[in-house]
Amino acid sequence: MAASVRNLSTAKILGTLIAVVAGFFLGKIAWDAFEKRPGNVEAEFESQVQNDPAMGPMFQAFRQHFPNDYAALKAEMAAQYRAGASPATLNLLGFNRMTAFRKAHVRELALAPAPELAAFRTSQAALMRGLAAESTKMCAQYTFSTIQPGSTPSPKLQKLLADIGKVQFEAIAAGQRTPARRNLDTLSQADSEALVAQMKRAGLSDRQLAAFLDGTAAQSLSEADQCRTGVILTESLSRLPVEQADRVLAVMTAHS
Repeated sequence: MAASVRNLSTAKILGTLIAVVAGFFLGKIAWDAFEKRPGNVEAEFESQVQNDPAMGPMFQAFRQHFPNDYAALKAEMAAQYRAGASPATLNLLGFNRMTAFRKAHVRELALAPAPELAAFRTSQAALMRGLAAESTKMCAQYTFSTIQPGSTPSPKLQKLLADIGKVQFEAIAAGQRTPARRNLDTLSQADSEALVAQMKRAGLSDRQLAAFLDGTAAQSLSEADQCRTGVILTESLSRLPVEQADRVLAVMTAHS
């Protein structure tokens, strides 16, 4: 079994967090902002997004590190609103644009320096615990695919989603400035065996482990099993030596 873990490109899990956050919140935030001051939608969008208690820090990080992408997204949201777009359409627009952003920068996220990658790992574990406590369905979706737009997380979970979005923007920017030297294609035998051993030690069954290693088999698991797999994975990563956890998470992130 351990030998088959060496290439995690099939384990398409723990994926598009930035897109998830945008899919949940951008449409509603934009709509509320535009309705308040329809004559100056860009200015109101800026005020609403940057000052939102939960989402503000994430969007501030987006604007700080990727000002051109932020400006383009704001302009497109405003243009779509003026053209009569609904909140659902704005949600989908935000989701799709941020999905494309993450895909374009996923390797930079995987090459983030050790402190930023550690922050990402910690934030992801906190999110998984929050998802598992609140919604088995959202937890399962995040583990093996992505949380779908239209879900309704609690304010506590919204904050966790925003926190990891901020961490990702910071990690991507750091990975651009000073990329770490990591192999993003395959894991060593030792790293593979260490991950599997930790996940088994944490109680993951052979069936759950097999589905983790082959993302296409996820449908054979119940939502509870899918969620449990994600929680155990993030917990197992935190129990590996730091450099080993970095190598494992980098490969998984690069292929997510």
